[in-house]
Amino acid sequence: MSQPSHTYALILAGGSGTRFWPLSRDSRPKQLLDLFGTGTLLAQTIARLEGLVPTENILILTNDKQVAAVREVAPQLPAENIIAEPAKRDTAPAVALGIGIIAARDPEAIMMVLPSDQLITNTEAYQEVMRDAVAIAERSDGLITIGIKPTWPCPSYGYIERGERANITGLDGTNKPYEVKRFRDGMLACLSGPSPRSSANSPAKPLNSLTLSRNCAILPISRRPSPASFLP
Repeated sequence: MSQPSHTYALILAGGSGTRFWPLSRDSRPKQLLDLFGTGTLLAQTIARLEGLVPTENILILTNDKQVAAVREVAPQLPAENIIAEPAKRDTAPAVALGIGIIAARDPEAIMMVLPSDQLITNTEAYQEVMRDAVAIAERSDGLITIGIKPTWPCPSYGYIERGERANITGLDGTNKPYEVKRFRDGMLACLSGPSPRSSANSPAKPLNSLTLSRNCAILPISRRPSPASFLP
């Protein structure tokens, strides 16, 4: 498995602060709020990485309006690891920028891409999944996506249509990967599935084989990406 020194985390911490308005603002979006009295969501995201990623390998990508507030939340990170993107271009360009920065530091890096606004209460289970995902990323040329099984067909999210079990040798983790048949637009998937009031235990096809894909991805950035695998 990759040595810890080669494991990196890119935390995406931008946003415009509209979802929790008036609590959130452009300069202080939801990941910078203490919504539950347990610290900000960004601080919790960093804390979950303890034992997974060296502190000096955690990078946060934000914007110029929020960089000062992010530094207040994450004083333990090196100043150069908190980066204001030059322009807002949404997720894909932000990830590409992060890949370039990390690849310049370490061409052999295994890279996690994490949102900064998740509420995850079971840190032990989270770390178990992430360790397995890092091991899978090291042994394959694919992009590893962590999925959450949906409890109802929400059109706001994209979905993964799960394929067969991925054939990757040398794995001994608890969480086994599957191939991805295709990614589905949330609205289109829900239009072909049950209504929001239908039972979540017996959704109509194709939702019975779809998994929510929003959490995080791990990419071996020294290799060319190939078809994705995911952990349910």
